[in-house]
Amino acid sequence: MMKLKEMPLSSLLREEYRGECVDQDATSKKLVDELPTRPHESTHSVLTEALEATSGDRRRDYDHALPNHQRIALYWNAHLRAIGVLGKNAEISPADVAMMMILLKVARQAKTPKRDNLVDIAGYARCVAQIEEMEP
Repeated sequence: MMKLKEMPLSSLLREEYRGECVDQDATSKKLVDELPTRPHESTHSVLTEALEATSGDRRRDYDHALPNHQRIALYWNAHLRAIGVLGKNAEISPADVAMMMILLKVARQAKTPKRDNLVDIAGYARCVAQIEEMEP
């Protein structure tokens, strides 16, 4: 039997390993058949979902990325100044807001990997591109 640490993660999800014991240690036996066949079944790619999330209904509800992130930056700047963390001449920009949201999603992904985090990371990257006028 192959130990869990010796088996590449991609192999763990392959059908041929389903049902095999991946760790012989009696105190920490894990069965591969407890793993999902596919981590996520979707008809769209992460990038397609991010594109849809940053247009359509969401864009209609929250506006284009620039004015939306300008509003967020306004509130964040006010809050950070009020608590004494941000100086009078310092300012968080709309692009900073989107970048910090990416970092929030990266931190969440590090703790609990989920496809939704990746969709959101791609979506916020698109917001940065829109804010910096790299795309409409």
